[in-house]
This record gives sequence, structure tokens and C-alpha cells, in this order.
Amino acid sequence: MSLLADKNNHAAALIRDGRYEEAYVELRDALEAQLAILRLASQNGVVYPSVDNNRFVIIALEHLSQESHDLIFMSPLVMCSPIANEFDQDRLLCSCVTAIFNMGLACHRYAQECDDLPTQQKEHCYRLARALYQQAREIESTLVNTLVHLALCNNLLDLAFELSDTEEARVLNFQFSQWMHVIPLDISGDLWVHFFKVQVYSVCRLAPPPREA
Repeated sequence: MSLLADKNNHAAALIRDGRYEEAYVELRDALEAQLAILRLASQNGVVYPSVDNNRFVIIALEHLSQESHDLIFMSPLVMCSPIANEFDQDRLLCSCVTAIFNMGLACHRYAQECDDLPTQQKEHCYRLARALYQQAREIESTLVNTLVHLALCNNLLDLAFELSDTEEARVLNFQFSQWMHVIPLDISGDLWVHFFKVQVYSVCRLAPPPREA
């Protein structure tokens, strides 16, 4: 696999172990190194072809606990693939999307799990996570990966609620519901239950209050 994919998978393990700051720095440095490689390749006239049948397989690293009431998609994403052409546009895009998602997740989980974090710093982490998820989503729109799309939409929806952005939550909830109809049949049971739980909670949270008699 590519250097970025390897770095991403190592950082995913750091996130799993609660080492969020280390994971964030490793992913940031890996993306900067990848950007430098791309600049050099561009200067030398290297073209990255699109090879559809060589895309990475992207999976969730952790089992999602059904006892948890957390609506965040907690699992970092990892990539696996047989050896293939490094100069592959689809592989490169998948690597970037997954790495940026995991950077956002590191910020998201750090803000959520650090109880002694000052309110202002917690909100800063939430907004940084949202910006990273949105950036990953822009790149991901050129790919077709239901798990990545649902994970991004799921966590942006959670942040919309955290930041009291009701209108954004309505838009994201509609988009999330549309993608729930195309979940692959082979998706693991814990992921399906988690996404269904998020959908039910979001619909209830966004429902108008009952009218008084």
C-alpha cells in the first residue's frame, strides 16, 4: 500500500487507543508529505490514471458497541488492498479521504471524551472536526463508498446537534436517510444497528414539539 495508507492505518490504531493528539499529528504530517510528492510528480509531468478495479477497500477498525448511547461513528477507518499501481487516482483519493476523516475523528473524540476540556477549546475542536469532515466529503463526492459517506454524514450530523445548528442537522438528516436505503447487504450488523439508531434519534430530535390541547 501507499505510504499515506500505511500512516493512516497506524494513526487509526492510535485513535482506537485514545492517543488522539499523536494520531492527528501523524496524519497531518503524512498528508503534507503526500502533497509534496504530488507537487514533485506534477513538476515532472506524472499523470495519475483512474483505475476503478484497484480501489482500496475501506473498513471500520472497531466494533461499534450497541450498549453505547453515543451517536458519533466512533471507529476510525482503515484501508486494505492488494499490491497495485501507486500512481492510481482512485487509490490516492481514497487515502486522502480516509486520512482526513480520521483527523476529524481524532478532534471529535478528543472534545467528546475530555471532560476537563474548557468549553471554548471543546467548541474549537468540534468546529475543526466539522471542517475536516466537510473537506473529506468534498473529495469523497467523486468516489462511491457507502460506508465512508454514511460515517461522514453521521458525524457531521452529530456535530450539528452539538453546535445547535438545527437547519444543518435537517439537511444532513435528509441526506443520511437517503443513503440508508443503499446500505450494502454485506455490511456488518453492528454498523447497521448503529446507523439505524442514529436515524431514529435524529428524526425524533428534529420532530416539531406536540401541540398543546
